[in-house]
Amino acid sequence: MKHRFVVLLCMLAPCVFAQEEPTTGIVDNHEWVDLGLSVKWATCNIGAQSPSDFGDFFAWGETMAKKKFTWKNYKYRLDGDDVRSVRFTQYNTVRGRGKVDNRMQLSPLDDAARINWSRQWRIPSPAEWQELWKNCSAELVTIDGHPCYKLTSKINGNSIVLPLGGIKGPQDSERTIGSYWSCMLMQGEASGAQNITLNEKGVRWNLNSARMYGRSIRPVLDEPKKEEETDGAAQ
Repeated sequence: MKHRFVVLLCMLAPCVFAQEEPTTGIVDNHEWVDLGLSVKWATCNIGAQSPSDFGDFFAWGETMAKKKFTWKNYKYRLDGDDVRSVRFTQYNTVRGRGKVDNRMQLSPLDDAARINWSRQWRIPSPAEWQELWKNCSAELVTIDGHPCYKLTSKINGNSIVLPLGGIKGPQDSERTIGSYWSCMLMQGEASGAQNITLNEKGVRWNLNSARMYGRSIRPVLDEPKKEEETDGAAQ
């Protein structure tokens, strides 16, 4: 009988002493949630005061929010006034469309998440957006009067909310659409950057969407650290 008790205690010991990894946390005053994916996701957009708040809008590669979005006020415009003629000073792989630097992915200095929040955060890649959508169930909801998608992880049941704040440009879209930037340009297309767009019908990828438009940004966190370890981190 004593032998059986010792065996049972050894079997239970890992359950008693093991510490579960946290599924939420705060890094540099911004909350993240673990959805069981390759990265942790922020619970709010940049500039938002709550998960359902639209937050600020950014052109692709710009780190400052603004109200008006045109080719003429786009940071990397060299010249040209429309999607077919505009030429670029940076992030271009197409000959004849400005300076060719063959850079398709945003550098850390041009990542609005890193600059506005901290170096722990960044704009998601297209693969990370696809991973999120593939591994979550999606529900269209209204929170605080704002249309949103609630994405619930099929892996661990945790969730995030993506508000549908519209798209800002020469003519703003209605707020029945939510559009979020990725960190990558479109392959072989000078003026387009990859993003995820949500509406009442679901999700679609606009791989040829003009990078001067204002879209929301939902940051991701690679490996969150304890808050006390990130206090005073370089912004």
